[in-house]
Amino acid sequence: MLRAVIYARYSSTNQREQSIEGQLRVCHEYAGRNGLTVADEYVDRAISGRTDSRPAFQKLITDSKAKAFDAVIVYKTDRFSRNKYDAAVYKSLLKKKGIAIHYAAEAIPQGPEGVILESVMEGLAEYYSLELAQKIRRGMYDTAQKGKVTGGTTPLGYCISPEHYYIIEPKEAEIVKLIFQMAAAGRTDTEICIAANALGLRTKKGKAFGRSSLHAMLSNRKYTGVYKYMDTEIEGGMPRIISDDLFNEVRAVRESRPRARHSTDHVYLLSGHAFCGECGEPLYGTSGTGRNGAKYYYYYCKSLRDGNKCVLDKWPADELEDMIVEDTVRFVLRPDIIKRVAKSCVQIAKQTRDDNTALKIIQSNIAKNKNAIDTIVNLAEQGKMTDTLYARLVQLEEEKVSLAQSLAVEQRTVFVPTEKQVEYLLLQYANPCEDWDAYKKDILKSFVSKVHVYKDRVVTTFNIAKAELPDTLESSTLCYSGKER
Repeated sequence: MLRAVIYARYSSTNQREQSIEGQLRVCHEYAGRNGLTVADEYVDRAISGRTDSRPAFQKLITDSKAKAFDAVIVYKTDRFSRNKYDAAVYKSLLKKKGIAIHYAAEAIPQGPEGVILESVMEGLAEYYSLELAQKIRRGMYDTAQKGKVTGGTTPLGYCISPEHYYIIEPKEAEIVKLIFQMAAAGRTDTEICIAANALGLRTKKGKAFGRSSLHAMLSNRKYTGVYKYMDTEIEGGMPRIISDDLFNEVRAVRESRPRARHSTDHVYLLSGHAFCGECGEPLYGTSGTGRNGAKYYYYYCKSLRDGNKCVLDKWPADELEDMIVEDTVRFVLRPDIIKRVAKSCVQIAKQTRDDNTALKIIQSNIAKNKNAIDTIVNLAEQGKMTDTLYARLVQLEEEKVSLAQSLAVEQRTVFVPTEKQVEYLLLQYANPCEDWDAYKKDILKSFVSKVHVYKDRVVTTFNIAKAELPDTLESSTLCYSGKER
């Protein structure tokens, strides 16, 4: 049997632990139905899906590099991530390791439309997450205007009053002053960390000082009494620990130091999707430096990389990627095809709703709970009530309330978009945004299945079933770019 792990998450501390229990239960039942052996569980509690800074999620990604499992089961797409870019990056990483992602409560098919529907669902999850964030942010702004704490980590040197204002914590404030004085004296971050740790000083979390925690402290204007939340700044909005002169002196010293240059790896967007049309081998990314010192990036055949023969020359990466994006807009992102795809996506979403396993399980458990309560009540009416039965009845009544809450939550999450909504989301892809690289990532990830590159042409397989294509196209697996080299 294939080895699988489960990833579960909820966002708010106001949500109940049962949210995790319900996700795990549905995922385990899914594994049993589909021949998957669950080897481990990864759980993040009260952490937003809009960030990838989730301890259990990052541990899952790290463990995937050792190929410790073959599949990841999540309750729904939005449990994996509510950020489309993060979702694309991490799903691609898992895919390269041969690790599949299964959705226990969403019947997203493996066929062509499944990829597009998954992108639509990710887009909707991100949209509703941002909408909720806006509502929360409005409340936070009101709190910030009063100078009250809006959440997050309390900086070293401060604690929070019962009225939710920042107040100085004297012993910690002395640590802050000492560190700023060492920085102003020209000591490097490494030297400050060594000195602070040798003195037994610790961060707010009780950990030894590191360069990242030190950088966060030395650049935090709150220590000069400036209350800051998003674009709200209130001079004197919180107690001052250090003077403006000391803060500015530290900033000047640090900015005067030469910064280390960090190289960034070029991202080959067709990696894993591009193949040589001449010999069938995958295409890999490579780079070269021109006489003028400029860096150039290419796709080239695995046969050539391995020292074998192939007639395919290197293709400039941007040229190939841009060509395929243009083809996608020309062949796929047309109003007539978008209408057909939207109709298919809605049909799949409706089927998902009708086949909602989690909803059926909750309804089944509600029926079992009712039968158990009725049985005990009947025994009580017959004068057969015991202390054990009474304790069990109390337990069942608590379970009844919990199941009712779970049912309400699940019914709200069973969302079926309208065809107009899907059409609107897909039409957004037809209009390039200012960030061309981000636009390319979205297009290639959502709509392109495979690319076969020949000496004189490119053949693209789109994530569109043949039935969705009009008669003017031969098939979804034979859409020529129309450009020859």
